Amino acid sequence: MNKELQQAIAARLFAHIDAKSTDRVGEEMSIEEREYCDPDRARLETELVARNPRMVASSHELAGSGKFLRVDNGGGSILVVRQADGTIRAFRNVCRHRCAMVEERQSGVTKSFSCPYHGWTYGLDGALIRLPDQADSFTNVNIGDISLQELPAAERHGMIWVLEKGDGALEVEKYLGSDIDDELGDLKLSSYQLFRAETFQQPANWKLIMDGFLEVYHVRYLHPRTVGKIALSNIMTVDNLDGHMRLVTARKDLQELRTLPEDEFDLHRGVILTYILLPSTVVVYVRDHIETWSIVPQKDDPTQCVVTLRFLIPEKPGSEKQNAYWQRNWDTVVGAVHDEDWAMARQIQLNLDGSGKTPMILGRNELALHRFHQFVRNGVGE
Repeated sequence: MNKELQQAIAARLFAHIDAKSTDRVGEEMSIEEREYCDPDRARLETELVARNPRMVASSHELAGSGKFLRVDNGGGSILVVRQADGTIRAFRNVCRHRCAMVEERQSGVTKSFSCPYHGWTYGLDGALIRLPDQADSFTNVNIGDISLQELPAAERHGMIWVLEKGDGALEVEKYLGSDIDDELGDLKLSSYQLFRAETFQQPANWKLIMDGFLEVYHVRYLHPRTVGKIALSNIMTVDNLDGHMRLVTARKDLQELRTLPEDEFDLHRGVILTYILLPSTVVVYVRDHIETWSIVPQKDDPTQCVVTLRFLIPEKPGSEKQNAYWQRNWDTVVGAVHDEDWAMARQIQLNLDGSGKTPMILGRNELALHRFHQFVRNGVGE
């Protein structure tokens, strides 16, 4: 983020702090409880998420030829595989014989994938290389015509991206748009090292998980002993960037930057910077680390979703002390999210009335929520 943009955002945040205000939209917005618990809508939303690129891995998780990762897609799974030439390819984790899963491990290194049902075996490039009893039982099958179903995949900013529903090349730069692509580059995302990654199954609609990232109105109430200790509640700037959003939340120590000369000013020291990559990917910069969040709806079940957190740090820990520091940071993030944000999401899910059209009211200060829910509505044809 260039200095001019940093200064412009800082001016907006300082004005909000002085006026006890935040970015706001023109009027309130209503959403219905059914939007979080309607199975028909859930199917449409699953398709919407699948039609958009998804961040599925850090490049560090796939270092070396034959390294693979199995990624949950809210119903089945996909395989992401590092090729001998260093490129990345992705496939549906589905055998072309009887649709069994060809790889049951979460990750590993291999030279081929062999289906545990009947032994059909595929190379790293997805091509079928062994078909048991082919001569007698599959007389008319040409082994060269069969391969795993490939999905568009690409590598950018040190992350692996996959498109589950689509043809042709995956253009991550085009998906991100020039502003966010440049800003992720400015953050040097590709130079960060993966400290830890974990996937969580949550008994809540995927939009409830997304909602938690989209406003800081709740910070002083839900997070008084965690996020509330470092961030100002209900003070945020929201910018629409090529269909995505940049959210900037003021830290309590942002005020210390007010008097710094321009050449020493660095907005990143006083804010939490969040990129909402619609529909379901979130990148959060928090001063000394970066978190990436992938939220995937569970196919046909609006009350379940899968969330993957990747915790990225500037360099690998060089000592036990450094490792312990980052482990404490990980524990703090996971604890706050799981015990506070997600606990609230689980509670809300249980409270929902799926049979009626009871309205939920989004305030003018929940601007990013308005944009997210309108994106989803447009995406499912409402």
